[in-house]
Amino acid sequence: MQRGRSYSKMNTALLREESFQEQLRKRWAEWSKQTKYYPTMVMWWKRVAKVHIKKLFIREGTVKRRE
Repeated sequence: MQRGRSYSKMNTALLREESFQEQLRKRWAEWSKQTKYYPTMVMWWKRVAKVHIKKLFIREGTVKRRE
């Protein structure tokens, strides 16, 4: 696994939880609607999806640690 400024760890334990999967599906549908505003899918991925996925994992990881 590469690490550095643009790399982050993904908590795979969250992916096994049904509630997190449902939340990810719901948000993915919302993010997917924004593809029409970007000339390419790669640009959309870098600017929207990747950023939101990272934030979602950080937020949910924080919630789990507090519990």
